Amino acid sequence: MSDVVKYFKEIDPAFMWLFGLTIVVLPILRFVISHLTQKHTIKQK
Repeated sequence: MSDVVKYFKEIDPAFMWLFGLTIVVLPILRFVISHLTQKHTIKQK
């Protein structure tokens, strides 16, 4: 178990920030993209 903790401590904090931001931003991006595509499909009809 200590090896796993050591491995996580060696990971760059910037990478952890990037990973966390990706988890937060991905659902928002997916929502925005789906919202935009829905608007476009409504305009085409």
